[in-house]
Amino acid sequence: MAYAGGGFGGEGVERAGVAGAGAGAENVTIRNCNIRAGTRGSNTVTTFGIFVGDVTGAANGADNDNLLIRNNRIDRATIGIQALGTAANPNDNMQIIDNTLGNDTVTESIGRFGMTVGETTGSSISRNRIYNIDN
Repeated sequence: MAYAGGGFGGEGVERAGVAGAGAGAENVTIRNCNIRAGTRGSNTVTTFGIFVGDVTGAANGADNDNLLIRNNRIDRATIGIQALGTAANPNDNMQIIDNTLGNDTVTESIGRFGMTVGETTGSSISRNRIYNIDN
C-alpha cells in the first residue's frame, strides 16, 4: 500500500492520536506501506511519515498502546517516525521493527530525524534501516 501526503506544516501521512489520558489509540498496526510525506520540511515546516501523539498535533500524546509499525518504507519527511507518550501516561508495548527510513536520493530522503521516540514502556525498536539523513 502506498500513501503520499501534501506535506503541509505539522502533518503526518499516518497518524495515531489521543484525546487525553486513558483515551489513546490502542492495537493499531501500520504494516507493509510505502509512506511519502510530500516534503522534507524546512526551518518553518515539519512533516512526519508516521506521527503518534496528541490529536491536536502536540508532540506528546498519552496512552497510545500496543502500536505495531512494521516493514514500512518511509521517505520525503522531516521526521520519519515520531512516537512520544507522556511521563504520567507512556505509550506501552510499542514495536517498531524492520522499517526503512530514507532514500538513496538525498532530496527524497528524511530531512532531520529518522525516529523520535520517548516516554514508552515495554517497547521494542529493532532491525530498522535509517540512512541518508540530510540535516
